[in-house]
Amino acid sequence: MYQRRNGTVDSQERLLALANMEAAYAGSSGIGLRLDTKNGAAGNWLLPMAFPEGSPMHPSYGAGHATVAGACTTILKAWFDHGWGLEASGMPIAYEPLSDGSGLNDVSGGLLLTVEGELNKLAANIAIGRDWAGVHYYTDYIESLRMGEQIALGVLEEQKLTYGENFSLTVPLSDGTVRRI
Repeated sequence: MYQRRNGTVDSQERLLALANMEAAYAGSSGIGLRLDTKNGAAGNWLLPMAFPEGSPMHPSYGAGHATVAGACTTILKAWFDHGWGLEASGMPIAYEPLSDGSGLNDVSGGLLLTVEGELNKLAANIAIGRDWAGVHYYTDYIESLRMGEQIALGVLEEQKLTYGENFSLTVPLSDGTVRRI
């Protein structure tokens, strides 16, 4: 209701188009009733969304959450031993709960979790969560992670110039390549 009275021209045009669709479908195939049932509200033909106000009308690229996630995880992979295996008492850490909740099942399969792999998963979960919410697209997720990596690499290269020591950092990137600074 607020958008109909106070929304931008784009949002008002979108709502008018939806109203025209409703008028066109009224009584024809019963799709309006099915959509009302699916969405749980009469006259709401919008797809179910995580946010009641719907998807933002700004351009999608680049996703801020994904860019920051890419930059932060790249810095962490540069400063910490990204190949270090995550173990507890010499055993790999990869468990899932049993179906009855009584314990944990080892699902490592002999594979060792690494700092790099866990940081990549963290960045991916942060970035793709915005896609699930309907705010961004898959391409935003991928390209924004890459953009964040490039920003972090630039920061690391600039910082290296301020040190008197001769050193290098090896940074693995999300696409599988490695960058040496």
